Amino acid sequence: MAEFLEAVLYADAWGEISREHTAKKHGFGIGSDHRGPLGCFFETMSSGPMIVSSSTAGTWKRCLIESQGYPDGLRFGEDQIGWGRLALLGDVFWSPRIGATWDKSADNRSDNVAGSPPRTAWRDFLIEALDGPELSTATRRNIRTAVAVENACLRGEITFFGHETPALFAETR
Repeated sequence: MAEFLEAVLYADAWGEISREHTAKKHGFGIGSDHRGPLGCFFETMSSGPMIVSSSTAGTWKRCLIESQGYPDGLRFGEDQIGWGRLALLGDVFWSPRIGATWDKSADNRSDNVAGSPPRTAWRDFLIEALDGPELSTATRRNIRTAVAVENACLRGEITFFGHETPALFAETR
């Protein structure tokens, strides 16, 4: 944060321990060695594991107040929306340093809820964000691509997000 004072959101990479108790390092769709500002947060969110984790994120108090943080009343997706709100305010800086490890072998994970409803909150946020008057053409295009990726995921057409995923759903015009 001291190195990139102008950013509104900072995140480190995170590792994973699988259900089978093996360690996994993610490429995050941006390349595992990338350090610095993300070209587009919304594209990055559609190209691999979620780039920001609550365990590895940081922001300035003024940015959190301006973005209004996480939305109230959501059970799933509130973190993605909180990060998206911040990304709409300015640059997101990322480091490949592993800042936390997600243990998927644990039984008490929030993603281990049987019968949970479809997770549409992130997609709905993206659609609402398109109404923002101050979006650049590139950001607007990347948000539309992210909506297309989320819709494909909700339809069951894709289950894995990789570096090539945004290109598969990007507008051709």
